[in-house]
Amino acid sequence: REFTTEWWYYNGRLVTREGRVYSFHYVIFDVRLQGVEPFNIYQMAITEPTSKTYASDQLLARGTLQPPTAGGFRYASGNWLVEGVGGEDHLRVDAKGVGFDLRLEPGKPPAVHGGSGYLDFGRSAKTYYYSRTRMPATGTLTFNGAIAEVTGSVWFDHQWGNFQPLEGGWDWFAVQ
Repeated sequence: REFTTEWWYYNGRLVTREGRVYSFHYVIFDVRLQGVEPFNIYQMAITEPTSKTYASDQLLARGTLQPPTAGGFRYASGNWLVEGVGGEDHLRVDAKGVGFDLRLEPGKPPAVHGGSGYLDFGRSAKTYYYSRTRMPATGTLTFNGAIAEVTGSVWFDHQWGNFQPLEGGWDWFAVQ
């Protein structure tokens, strides 16, 4: 594998049958730096804006990982799962009784950043990057002890290249 860092980044808006709205974020970082044992970082957050309730968690997984294949990708550790093939993704997490189990479908063709999908940040990094901006979602959400069926829309970013995401940090936001 030639890239040091790769991530799959999901942001979405989910609605229950009763009309309650939730926002969520779910990401996995696959980091393979020279001289360091490979690791994955999983992060998730769910927000219910009406009650101003927020829950988040993260997991650091080391050791034997399941890197992407030509047919898709699959990362799983304990109660955390991110997988996809053919533009259809599956996200599952149960973090201390808060989480979701979602199936995502391709809603639109991928948006290829920079026209070619290749971004040159000069000395800091050279990466490949695309987004799928409207992925319909269906599944279940667990929040404050209640499980609800949900539908929604998800924004997906996938970026990979030779850079170190843990250096310097960054600010990230998604607006749709």
